[in-house]
Amino acid sequence: MLKLAFALLFIVGGLHAFAQPYGLQFSSHEVIPEKRTSIDLTADGPLHLAGETEISFDLMFQPHKAIYFGYVMRLITANNQHIDIVYNQRSASFNFVNGEQISGTLAIDTALLLNGWNRFTLRLDAAQKKLFYSINNSSGNGPLTVKPESDYRLYFGCNNYEGFQTTDIPPACIKDIYIKNDGKLQHAFPLSESDGVTALDKCDHWQAAVKNPVWIKPRHQKWENVYSVNTKATASIAFDKKREVVYIVAADSLYTLNLTNMAAQAIGLNTKRDSIPPGNQSIFIPFTNSLYNFYIDSKQVSRYDSGGRRWNNNFNFKDLTVYWQANKFFSPWDTCLYIMGGYGQLQYKNQVQRYHLNSQQWEPVKTTGDFFMPRYMASAGTNDAGDTAYLLGGYGSTSGDQTINPRFTYDFTLFDVRKKSFHTLFQLKEPTRQFCFANQMVVDAPTNTWYALVFPTDRFNAALQLIQGSLTSPAYDLLGDSIPYSYYDIASYADLYYCKTSKKLVAVTLYTANNRSEIKVYAIDFPPGAVTTPATEPGVSSGWKTYVIIAAFLLLGVTAVLVIRRKNASRQKRQAPVIPVPVPAVVNPVTQQAEVIVEMPESEQTVKASSIYLFGNFEVYDANTHDVTTQLTPLLKELLILIVTHTIRTGKGIPQEKLFEILWRDKQQKDAKNNYSVNIAKLKPILESIGSCHIEKVNGKIQLAAEENAIYIDYGTFNSIVRKPSCTPAEKQTLLKILERGSFLNEVNYSWLDDIKSEVSGLAIDWLLTNFNTHNVTDSSSIIRIANAVFQFDQLNETALEYKCKALIAQGRYGLALETFQKFEKEYEHSYGEKPGKSFNEIANQ
Repeated sequence: MLKLAFALLFIVGGLHAFAQPYGLQFSSHEVIPEKRTSIDLTADGPLHLAGETEISFDLMFQPHKAIYFGYVMRLITANNQHIDIVYNQRSASFNFVNGEQISGTLAIDTALLLNGWNRFTLRLDAAQKKLFYSINNSSGNGPLTVKPESDYRLYFGCNNYEGFQTTDIPPACIKDIYIKNDGKLQHAFPLSESDGVTALDKCDHWQAAVKNPVWIKPRHQKWENVYSVNTKATASIAFDKKREVVYIVAADSLYTLNLTNMAAQAIGLNTKRDSIPPGNQSIFIPFTNSLYNFYIDSKQVSRYDSGGRRWNNNFNFKDLTVYWQANKFFSPWDTCLYIMGGYGQLQYKNQVQRYHLNSQQWEPVKTTGDFFMPRYMASAGTNDAGDTAYLLGGYGSTSGDQTINPRFTYDFTLFDVRKKSFHTLFQLKEPTRQFCFANQMVVDAPTNTWYALVFPTDRFNAALQLIQGSLTSPAYDLLGDSIPYSYYDIASYADLYYCKTSKKLVAVTLYTANNRSEIKVYAIDFPPGAVTTPATEPGVSSGWKTYVIIAAFLLLGVTAVLVIRRKNASRQKRQAPVIPVPVPAVVNPVTQQAEVIVEMPESEQTVKASSIYLFGNFEVYDANTHDVTTQLTPLLKELLILIVTHTIRTGKGIPQEKLFEILWRDKQQKDAKNNYSVNIAKLKPILESIGSCHIEKVNGKIQLAAEENAIYIDYGTFNSIVRKPSCTPAEKQTLLKILERGSFLNEVNYSWLDDIKSEVSGLAIDWLLTNFNTHNVTDSSSIIRIANAVFQFDQLNETALEYKCKALIAQGRYGLALETFQKFEKEYEHSYGEKPGKSFNEIANQ
């Protein structure tokens, strides 16, 4: 709550109104039929139309999908005839179906479908008995064989109207559905909603029923945390904009996230590096199609060998870097990596240096033009040609000396690579509350726009805010909501990237403490929408700011009340009897075959209040179902996971000496104890917000204690069910939903956790595969769910592959089954150097 209040006070920049993207996205072949999207425009009753009827709408396809075939629209008459618009993937065209025949076909360039909205129009002319249709500027017509009626049912996407059910729909987005009768607009459904399962008619106030909606507007307004990982040492980040892959460089591994399909991979290095120095940076260079890691101070560069899974150079370093937060970019014009600015040893830098890829030599660059103030925490981006770089803002001083008038700067500067010169274009208007910038910004030179992330530097629990500006004027807008950002000067880092094909902006945050780095990746659909609170340029108008300040103080007042209530609740809790989190007695793993799992619906994604999730991404929710995970620093996160896992696994917790050895191995007993006390004190209010739970020491062991049923921990539920020789159908449903979240702590990598992860994975896989052996093969949807759950723990499990392919074939999805097998085969061969034990034909013919 306090964080929200501060965020309101911080948002004081921006200028112009921004057109909000909107519409509805179809969940399609990638999900089971009952989870696909449908729009029933006639939920309030049939459409009453006569004479000439026109239906029009905008449609766009989602990129990176395997199957695009399906029904876009179905119009059903009162006498049970129908008119359909169907996409034929094989011919890359839309069929306009009129009763039992195709009235016509319009082909459209796939690039148009994937890269923008396309206007569809369907017109029924009863007088001429003709059906007219068009897509953009292409049109056609054919005989209207359907008998005109006065009442119609109209569906987009799936529909369950008896006798006309359809579940095959393309992965499309749709908006602005208009219905005219005799040239007069009768109904208008913009589909501009942000939530809910209804869409409002702007003309007649009808309500369309929407099933399984994915509203587009909030996807352009809200950042989504799509990936998190915890690594050893000081990690660094790079981005391949062509393949849209984020790279996270760690000492012993390389982590990748493909933004086109959100596929994440952790690649263990065949030759691990001894260490990588704090202040190292990484960059992907398309010119060589290679990933580089470099350390500016010692002028060392290492290139990643993807085939050998190793770096070609180990860094030698002694002193701490003096180039923290330096900006970088690659210029194809002279095939050089450029480094600008940075900070270290109380000195800000404005030095420009470059590294020649061909000669592998470093050299300083003598620059001309305007003075470039020494700085760090600035933002940099280039045009597509890479011969022009733009640098924005930062923190530094004219002399470079930190002790002489350091300050924020908001200059927007151009660096000409060819002339080696700086030119200050303009100054952003100084905001009411000062901010700095994420290291990378996105520049779109053809449209004269840029995007950058800004953050305040006066608090640890800060937030990144996206701003958009022009290359020709100092105006800027606030876009999207904020991103949680742990700011502690040089320990924090952030980048911003643009995915042209996936149409997303991607923000990556990095926080390093105790020789570990926590990296989080966020995405928002492009173009980003404006913040919901009206915004003006700082200093132009104070009216709305007054309301914001009032709202902030109201929030602070509410927060104070909540704090008092929490303290009262805490006093009552201390008087209540407390017992350890219930843990079953440890027994042998499942040895009997489990009973058949039947009627398994897709896993629900809702979270419980007062809960800790260890399967999939580590998440913690308070009593009001608010995500409080980001309140945990990397050390607090490891401390909590350490105590929770050992409490549940053993029922007794972890010996204090073992905990000290894991977290503070390099410290004396007294110092370790002090560190423990300090961090337990920091953890206490977070635990109190979760529910009636706390950390206590019993017989020399540290454990999580809670009142009975006070908190939900998925690992505890898993442990109690999976070790039973048999369980009820309800327990099987519960366990499967837990396993569908993902593998155990999939983004967390602690050496002490390896044995626990291995144990959990073994139990999970054994339980899931046992259900394969007894499952009714005709229940294909359930089999696919089980197979997908197995793949969460073992991506190359041949048994799961076989069952999933058979189930897909049983559903008539032969192409998807083949694609599933081919992807598996490729990964299997890459990992093991041989093909799977069975071919696709062998599986299909069984």
